[in-house]
Amino acid sequence: FSNSLQRMNNMDLANEVKAVAAASGQLDDIRILEENQKIETLDRKLQDIIILRKANPEASLMELCSIYERQTGEIVSKSGMKHRFVKIHELAMKEVKQDE
Repeated sequence: FSNSLQRMNNMDLANEVKAVAAASGQLDDIRILEENQKIETLDRKLQDIIILRKANPEASLMELCSIYERQTGEIVSKSGMKHRFVKIHELAMKEVKQDE
């Protein structure tokens, strides 16, 4: 029983570390878009996600989904939220390549 609890604690900790690392990368992508003054050119949904992430830098994707639903009344799945962050990342990397 003790080993099972320890394993669960280790998994929780590992998941937390992954979530924080992902959020940090997302904030880096947002910073790139801000520095290149691209935020205003994005569609409203991506802008909303950027505002949400900046206001909740340590939240997991599931937590962001819940907050987004409370704020907008629109349901977004975890995969939908992830897809939006992938799009933000792609746009940020495009800016990095243009700056080279």
